[in-house]
Amino acid sequence: MCHPDGRQTYVAIHTKDLPEGTYISILKQAKLTKSEIDNA
Repeated sequence: MCHPDGRQTYVAIHTKDLPEGTYISILKQAKLTKSEIDNA
């Protein structure tokens, strides 16, 4: 995942859906919001 300002977060490939809490944690670490991902 890469933000336009250059920040990035690496996410391992998962064979199943991520739990909601894990997804939110990844977004927080990347300083991204759900709307930024939805609009990407």
